[in-house]
Amino acid sequence: MYCPKTGDCDGATAGAATDFTANMPYRWYLDFVVDPHGNTSEYNYTQETNYYARSSAHTDTVYDRDAYLDSISYGWRASDIAIEGAKPAPAAKVVFTESERCITSTQAPVVTSADCGTSLASATAPYWYDVPFSEVCGTGTCTNYVMTYFSEMRLTSIATYVNAGSTTTYTPKEVDSYALTQSLPQPGDGTSPELRLDAITRTGWDGGTTGLSMPSVTFGYTQLANRVAGAASWPAMLHYRLDLIDDETGGATDVFYSSPDCNQSTTSPDLPTPSTDTRQCYQEYWTPSQSTLTSDWFEKYVVTEVEQVDMVGGSPSQVTQYIYPPNGGAWHRNDSPLIPNSQRTWDQWRGYATVKTETGTTPVTETETTYLRGMDGDSTSTTANTPGAPVTATTTDGQVVPDSDQYAGFALETQTFDQASGSVVKDEISLPWSASTATHAETATGQPTGLPAEQAWFVEPQTTIDRGTLASGKWRTTQTVKLYSATTGLLTQADSQGDISQLGGTGSTETCSTVQYATPPGSGVNKGITAVPAEDTTVAVSSGGGVGTSSCPAKTAANTLSDKRYYYDGDTTYGVIPAAGVGNLTGVQNMSGWTGTTENFTAALTTAAATTSTAAPPRRPTSAGTSRPTPTAPPPERCPPSRRPPTSPRGTGPPPPTSTSSASSRPN
Repeated sequence: MYCPKTGDCDGATAGAATDFTANMPYRWYLDFVVDPHGNTSEYNYTQETNYYARSSAHTDTVYDRDAYLDSISYGWRASDIAIEGAKPAPAAKVVFTESERCITSTQAPVVTSADCGTSLASATAPYWYDVPFSEVCGTGTCTNYVMTYFSEMRLTSIATYVNAGSTTTYTPKEVDSYALTQSLPQPGDGTSPELRLDAITRTGWDGGTTGLSMPSVTFGYTQLANRVAGAASWPAMLHYRLDLIDDETGGATDVFYSSPDCNQSTTSPDLPTPSTDTRQCYQEYWTPSQSTLTSDWFEKYVVTEVEQVDMVGGSPSQVTQYIYPPNGGAWHRNDSPLIPNSQRTWDQWRGYATVKTETGTTPVTETETTYLRGMDGDSTSTTANTPGAPVTATTTDGQVVPDSDQYAGFALETQTFDQASGSVVKDEISLPWSASTATHAETATGQPTGLPAEQAWFVEPQTTIDRGTLASGKWRTTQTVKLYSATTGLLTQADSQGDISQLGGTGSTETCSTVQYATPPGSGVNKGITAVPAEDTTVAVSSGGGVGTSSCPAKTAANTLSDKRYYYDGDTTYGVIPAAGVGNLTGVQNMSGWTGTTENFTAALTTAAATTSTAAPPRRPTSAGTSRPTPTAPPPERCPPSRRPPTSPRGTGPPPPTSTSSASSRPN
């Protein structure tokens, strides 16, 4: 990409003539990954170039229109790649193989290898369905005056290798490979074909030339119209959606979708108002071929049922159905500054407030989950930031939570029933916490008016309430309240209250835990190691109505249940990562008792410091006082049952439409 006519692009004086023709990046690709211990991976790419006629002189100018990943190499140290170029041979490698985006087909319309040719050219372009040949320019022939970005390639294979040679000689031995089978089926509505994944075949290799392939994982699809049906003669925009997966071990997964929800016929249209849209369709602006910018409507499809079928052993199928409240969806205004207000509308899908999930046939288990959708403050105007009425969500125990934008997708409550439409036997409530980490006002010159400031947030569950029924029929309620750092988003305190009916009494099991984090190096590449613990302490709480968001009681000989300190990189002070440290855990001390008011510790782990070790530091605590452990062969012939419509009237979706798959052996 070339520099605009302002600024300094060539490293010389700003505004110099060379600035106007100096190359500059338009996209950054991941090059190297170096972990705190110096372990290094390298990413390599292949670039695709193109030309365009630059500026008023229409000078043919080369630029990179795309680049694709062709390999990832592993097993180096940071010192190995300090100088670009010569380096030791990698210990392992992942290789990505691409093929050109023209695919032969024996189905109508037939495409032969001769049709594809050896490369994209004017004679072969009609068969390169999803490549814009009109935008391909070569030096001396270009009449396109802007840069365009696209690829002529597609990923067709992923292979893993180990180096059987030495640090200086790379001798690859193949371990695993994955072949991707693809097609470009005609949609049938006059629109261009889209690349479709039909199968993945895994092959294990013996390090030589002998491989053993698993049965292919194959994919089937159903066509659904993206455009809401109406009087306009524009294409239906048929797109393939995944509705069938046959796996390697004889299992099959069927997916069913909802029916179209709207129509825009001229005689009896059935469309919502954009700003209050709750339907499974939405307004959008686009420019049809040989037409002008127009308002149009598009469908939103949701999954209504998933069936997992045993194709080999004959076990009963597992059926899961998803039930959505009628007209219960939410669409948020599109607040992108890249959209002019004349085309601004409510096209950001925020889902349903409640979703029921029913699993099985006899008996049926049912859960209902309530979600926050971030609809509070959504503007009702296309040109001004005019929030509508406040939007909140209320839990079954009466707690009112604002449906703030940063909480979109947060699961507020999940109820479990003893049967479909039965009685609640379990209830889990999560109340959110958030802290703003950055904000940016959309007030730049030339930007559309009426946009809210962009914000970034930490979002975590703060209060978790679990309610369950006892054998007596009574409810037992437990509660945990967590606090987080507004600076780092890390957990700092957890108040586990146990059975809240026992708080403050002799039966109370309340404990309160705090986490302090290690001090990272003040400078260098490892100064970002902020999420490893320095000390975690748990104390018993025997009085009061629950600590909640207050501070844990100070630790004493009488109330301390556990206390643990962490040492790093051989430093003798707990919770300190030295300047040359990498966050290696080299010592742990546990509380062993008290002498008066002095706490005593005993070493539970002591190891030598090793700044070049590949050992990972302890993970971020999940709750105060604990740490998370580091955790094209054809498909075989099968004798499957026929596809069936949903087995229960509880599903809201239609019977399955026709499914197509070039690789599946299942009948439709």
